[in-house]
Amino acid sequence: MALVCEDLRILRNGVYARHGYVFGNEWVREHMLRDPEYKPDPTINEQTVGERLTDVDRTTAELILQMESEYGCHEYWRELESKGDESVEGSAPATDSPPKPEEPQREFAKLSEVPTTGSNGRPSLMQGYAIPAFVIDTATYGEVVQNEWLPPLTCDELARVEQGVYARYNVWFQAEDDRAFFASILYGYTPKEGTTPASVEPTLQNVDRLNLLRVNRAQGSKGCK
Repeated sequence: MALVCEDLRILRNGVYARHGYVFGNEWVREHMLRDPEYKPDPTINEQTVGERLTDVDRTTAELILQMESEYGCHEYWRELESKGDESVEGSAPATDSPPKPEEPQREFAKLSEVPTTGSNGRPSLMQGYAIPAFVIDTATYGEVVQNEWLPPLTCDELARVEQGVYARYNVWFQAEDDRAFFASILYGYTPKEGTTPASVEPTLQNVDRLNLLRVNRAQGSKGCK
């Protein structure tokens, strides 16, 4: 239990560390400082970090909080705090909480089979649930997106899943950030200016058409389009 809860707490804090969040807890701070990419910024605190969080950051934090609850980690930390720092070798782990996402916690669908790595080969502890990043990867790599994965996703996340289908065909997205995103997750993505969703429509595989049908239906039910 201790290792699971400590690992989950570090994973959740890692979401904020990526943006330079300065941790008040010594154990968390020392752990993050071992990573040369962690650059603490004194201007980033509970009041300012929220505006830097991406949708993926927020949903990742939500999912980890959900997992912590399932493992009984909140009770574990309360018991640990009542015993004092001496109950753990070194400084007591993370008794303070990092800032929480502003959005209410969502319930993501559990996967029937839990892969050890993502479609792109990246290991992930998060893939016991169909979080947005997993659904986007699934569409981007030409695998079937299940209907039950889609209801918790926001309109922006559904739009990204839809883009993932077309990224497989090197569609040129108008926003540079969109092109950079898919270049970071899809090996061999080489967008060609002038290549549009309409121009690649005749070449779509059946799995892509199915994914688009499901995503568009989910978008319609949410009033996204």
